[in-house]
Amino acid sequence: MSLFYAGARVSEPTNLRVRDFTYDAEFPILHLTIKGGKTNMVAIILEYAAAIRAYLDVAPHRDDADAYLFQACINGKPGHPMDRSTLAHLFQWYAEKAAGHVRAFPHMSRATMNTAAYEAGATGEDIQRTVGHSSITTNRRV
Repeated sequence: MSLFYAGARVSEPTNLRVRDFTYDAEFPILHLTIKGGKTNMVAIILEYAAAIRAYLDVAPHRDDADAYLFQACINGKPGHPMDRSTLAHLFQWYAEKAAGHVRAFPHMSRATMNTAAYEAGATGEDIQRTVGHSSITTNRRV
């Protein structure tokens, strides 16, 4: 899920457009619109990119660069951006499928990504750039 692999805030994947999923050489990239309306380019792992690619291969909006990448169906009609509450609901649903009865929040994946990145040897500055924090001290709380 993009929340973990990109260290994204819950609203950031909901705003992704088809054009925001690209490649830089062989590296898959998400162009997230982050807090303050800034754009943040985040490399994602190949498995996540493959899942997005498989989704787009069958999505009716795959050739519309301006379409929302992750769409909700309202009254059976796609084309609407997925909202934060729907994404949070899906996050909770998948967490329960994976781990049984648990309480899970999308922000947990952001914090987990920060911790995992530190444990893997990433610097505070690298994590700050990835998650779009304006201050390095925000990351030091991990």
